[in-house]
Amino acid sequence: MSAPMALSPTTEACTQTDRMLAMLCVPVATLLLRMPFDRLVTLTGWLAASTARPVTVTAASSMVAAVARVARHHPGRVACLE
Repeated sequence: MSAPMALSPTTEACTQTDRMLAMLCVPVATLLLRMPFDRLVTLTGWLAASTARPVTVTAASSMVAAVARVARHHPGRVACLE
């Protein structure tokens, strides 16, 4: 794994907006994983095409840090949802 890919979510700062978004997205992602796989792929492809925008490394690391914070208080395992 390269150095830019190995982000440490516990040391990265996250914005209040990212924390609020993560609190919404973690339960939604958990529910989406219960969908049939073909529908999940279709929905994910549609969302990716309709909301595509470039993401900076800073924004991505902030969101990963926010999800890591929210995951500490979420029952169950959410390691792959970020």
